[in-house]
Amino acid sequence: MHVEWFGLTPTNDFTLFITEHSARPFGLTWYQGEITTDKRGKGVGDFTGIFSAETFVFDNETGGNTATQLSHVALWFADPNDAAKAGCSGITTPFDGDHVAGILVLSTENFPDAQGPLQRLGDSDDEDEE
Repeated sequence: MHVEWFGLTPTNDFTLFITEHSARPFGLTWYQGEITTDKRGKGVGDFTGIFSAETFVFDNETGGNTATQLSHVALWFADPNDAAKAGCSGITTPFDGDHVAGILVLSTENFPDAQGPLQRLGDSDDEDEE
């Protein structure tokens, strides 16, 4: 998955997650990695994985054998101090590799929970060929 962000604070680290829900509470989440912005606030990240309607977590611990879709994308400040320097809340969230991150910066909350943007990947011409 290739992502590009524009208009963020310059020379900061941000953390990318794939999430179950589009907004709080985010439900199940999958840490992807860090993106560092340049001096103009542009960040680029390339992540290897399966990002599509088939991205899910299978939970058989509950006895229900439930498959939970992960179809949203969210970005957090990797450091709560960087968020505070940018004029945002300096509260700490667990959304980073070391579980000490800043606040949520961007998410795909404009998409309904069950219809996140990753649900649209992989559906292009495959159905037309059948």
